Amino acid sequence: MKKAFDFNKQERRGKLGETLIVKAWPGLFEWSDVNEYDLIYVPENKTVEVKTEYKWTLENTPNFFMEEFSDDVRFKLGGPFRAQKDNVDIFISFFINNLMLFWFDDVDALVERCKEGIFKFKLEPRYIKNKGYNTIGYPIRRYWFKNLYKQIELGGSL
Repeated sequence: MKKAFDFNKQERRGKLGETLIVKAWPGLFEWSDVNEYDLIYVPENKTVEVKTEYKWTLENTPNFFMEEFSDDVRFKLGGPFRAQKDNVDIFISFFINNLMLFWFDDVDALVERCKEGIFKFKLEPRYIKNKGYNTIGYPIRRYWFKNLYKQIELGGSL
């Protein structure tokens, strides 16, 4: 039987990813004080959503997991879909084990590419079991998004 996802544990892991980003580029990122996004990219005053991927590495998956719904009971949007709804400027998928960020600075284009990939590749949704609900998303090949992101090593040149 698959173990249920522990939200509090996951939130701590997500905060670790955000903390590493803030510490890697001192003065370039600030913490958000609202729920709609995680950080502010100070030089351009842009909002940033960070999805920290702790389980998968670049070596053991060729995919991004693009979450569509964070909660299938209340159908709360998640991942880039929520970022788009909340008018977030930058979406980062952070493979923490590789210390590698995938920086998407056009969230609308990211969501459109997700939708196109789901349709083109006839992807079935994947469900991540949580306590009392599921998260729903799609594993989509990284190459599908190649022209939409900058791949940046933690602490590297932005």
